Amino acid sequence: MLWLIILRRKIIFCWIPGHAGITGNELADTAARSGTGSSERFPIPHSDLKACFRQKLQSVWQSNWDQQTENKLHSIMPVLAPTVPSSSNRREQVIWTRLRLGHTRLTHRHLLFGEPPPYCEICNVPLSVKHILCDCPHSNHLRHRLFNSVDFTISSILNNSTNSSLVFKFLSIKGFIHHM
Repeated sequence: MLWLIILRRKIIFCWIPGHAGITGNELADTAARSGTGSSERFPIPHSDLKACFRQKLQSVWQSNWDQQTENKLHSIMPVLAPTVPSSSNRREQVIWTRLRLGHTRLTHRHLLFGEPPPYCEICNVPLSVKHILCDCPHSNHLRHRLFNSVDFTISSILNNSTNSSLVFKFLSIKGFIHHM
């Protein structure tokens, strides 16, 4: 109904007798009938409008986001939601965001300095956030111990901010935390 008001649609309430002949309900009918002739307008609370607009904006934003299929972050987070760990400090928030975007100093420094791209010293494959967190077989034991899961996808690890402390611990143990 709030959207009808926002769209400037006229809403008219009408009284329909529903208690006819039922003893004790005649007073309710009389009170309802007396309100039908009123032209009094009731303001909509700002909090109701704010919630309605927020919901609509979230829906439009999600629709636009769903069209970003080539975006690295979209593959991690298909549904928009707050993602930065709220209890973390600024440095951890920056690292978390870089990991989710797939662009860290370790994996993308070469672009700034015209160097060759980095390779995993163990696997000899291009170094990426996905390789570090999910694919490198040298880290399998640590991954299983910390994350306690069989599903090591970049989405399962980085789409849940509650994993952030485990991710930071993993990166610290592997010696990568200061290169993010």
